[in-house]
Amino acid sequence: MNTNFLQKKRYYFDNIKYKYQYYLLYKFEINLQFKQILYKKKITSDKYFALKKKFNALNIQSCPKNTNFIVYGNTKCKYCSKAIELLINAQKKYCYINMKTLPNEQIILIKEIIKNTTNNYQYIPVIFYNGVFIGGYDDLKIFLKRYQNSHLSYYNKNDIKMLRKINK
Repeated sequence: MNTNFLQKKRYYFDNIKYKYQYYLLYKFEINLQFKQILYKKKITSDKYFALKKKFNALNIQSCPKNTNFIVYGNTKCKYCSKAIELLINAQKKYCYINMKTLPNEQIILIKEIIKNTTNNYQYIPVIFYNGVFIGGYDDLKIFLKRYQNSHLSYYNKNDIKMLRKINK
């Protein structure tokens, strides 16, 4: 999974100086009007680099590089199974991470990252699209249905660069 959930933007002042603003993208959805919406909040540079460091320490090697969807769940969860079935039927590239088979240190790290990057979402499955949280099974179902539409537009024009990076 890439770190698209963390964004750094450069803001310029009149005197040609600039400063960085850091954002945590905690939700990506497509509304009924087929507009792509990013929910984001400003974070400090310390939090940005701490999250990036934790994420890099996680080092999920089992997922191929070109994976679009990452699903965190466990084998006893019927919604996790339904989410995987939905991704298979939609012929999407995904990676499933079974939380029950991971070492405790990695589970703690994953839970902390999920808590910080999803605005404290506490259910399974936890589904990310190109590094940005989209929700659980119901959210995935809606997302895939709306994402098929060829008339997608942007809700907030300022987010176009971020959304293009996510949609690669």
